[in-house]
Amino acid sequence: MVGPKTTFTTSPLKGEIVNVDLTDLEPVPRWGGTLLRLHFPDGQVIAAIESLMEPSEEKRRRWVRYLAYLHDTYACDVLLIITCRDAATARWAREPYVVGLPTWHALTVRPLVLAPDNIPAITDRDQASQDVHFAILSALVHEKSPQVDVVLDVLSDALGDIDIEEAADLAEFTESGLGEGRARDLWRALMATKTYPYISELRAKGREEGREDHPVRP
Repeated sequence: MVGPKTTFTTSPLKGEIVNVDLTDLEPVPRWGGTLLRLHFPDGQVIAAIESLMEPSEEKRRRWVRYLAYLHDTYACDVLLIITCRDAATARWAREPYVVGLPTWHALTVRPLVLAPDNIPAITDRDQASQDVHFAILSALVHEKSPQVDVVLDVLSDALGDIDIEEAADLAEFTESGLGEGRARDLWRALMATKTYPYISELRAKGREEGREDHPVRP
C-alpha cells in the first residue's frame, strides 16, 4: 500500500517518492516489426527487426522498453536491427541512445542499422542464391532505389532455390517489410506472375488463412 506522496529537498535537489507498482493497467504495445530466434552453438539470441522511415524519439523510447521485455522474457541476449531507406535516418539511428545520467549510463541502446550505405543492392541471381537472407535485407533497404526492380526480381528467383515452406514464409516477410508503395506493388506482381512452387504454397497459405477468418457456415 502506497502512503501519501512524500517529498524531500536537499538544495538544489528535490526528490519525490513515486509508486513502486509498475504494472501496466492498459495494454502497452511492445513489439518490433519482426522477431527472429537465432540459434548459435553457445546459446540463442532474439533479434528484433524494425523498419525506420524517419527519426523518431518516441520509437527510441519504445526500443528500450521492448528490448528489456524480450531480454527478461526469453532470458537471453537480444539484438535490435533497424533497416533504413536513406542515409540521414541511418546516421540518426546509429547514434547510441542513452538512458541515465550524463556521467552514469543506466542503459545504452545501440541498434545494428542496415541502410544503402552498408548493404549493397543484390542484382545478381547467383549472389542472391548464395545468401537469400542477405538478399532480403538488400531488398528492404533499397526499396527506394532505382535498382529495386532488379533486386526484387533476382530475390524472387533465388527463393525458388530453397525449401518451399521456408521460401513462402520469407516471401511473406519480404512483402510486409517493404511497406506501402511501389516496391510492394512490384513484389506482389512478381508473386502473381511467377510459377515457383513456393508461390503456390504462399497462395494456398493465404487461402487457408482466409477460410479461418471467414469460416463457411453450414
